[in-house]
Amino acid sequence: MNVRKMEQLETLLESGKWEEANKKTMTIVRDIYNEINETFIPEGKHLDSKGFQKFPCDNLNKIDELWKKYSDEKFGFSVQKDIYLNAGGNLDDSPQGYPDPARPEARPEEEVSEEFSSTIEWENFDNPNIKFNDFDNAPKGHLPYWYKELGQFGGFKGLFRCIEICKTC
Repeated sequence: MNVRKMEQLETLLESGKWEEANKKTMTIVRDIYNEINETFIPEGKHLDSKGFQKFPCDNLNKIDELWKKYSDEKFGFSVQKDIYLNAGGNLDDSPQGYPDPARPEARPEEEVSEEFSSTIEWENFDNPNIKFNDFDNAPKGHLPYWYKELGQFGGFKGLFRCIEICKTC
């Protein structure tokens, strides 16, 4: 990954420019995604779960580390992953919440999504009230906001699964 882009992200986060840092984060994630998958998915199109299988841990860990560092552990992909799991989400490719004798505890996707979005205060996924300029009142896990890039087709699950795998790197 381009060191300069990571330095730019760090500068934005360090100075509390959350909205600009969010945009830079999603640009970096999309650029890496496109590069490793030898594809071009433009801004505004969703990234799918499978495309994160080869995502480099060093880059993902660095992005997450920067968000956590400059938000005092309040924001970051791993923070969001933990909230998603605590809401009953799963990280595998099986459908969320369908009757499965092996997983009787599985909650329906609607319930998991509702609890997750409520906890991080993304009231309406497509048109949320993101608190880019209100750090003190933004809940834990509120940023980075990724729904428009990762919300459909399980892209966020691929990213969260990658975060889980990469935490041991």
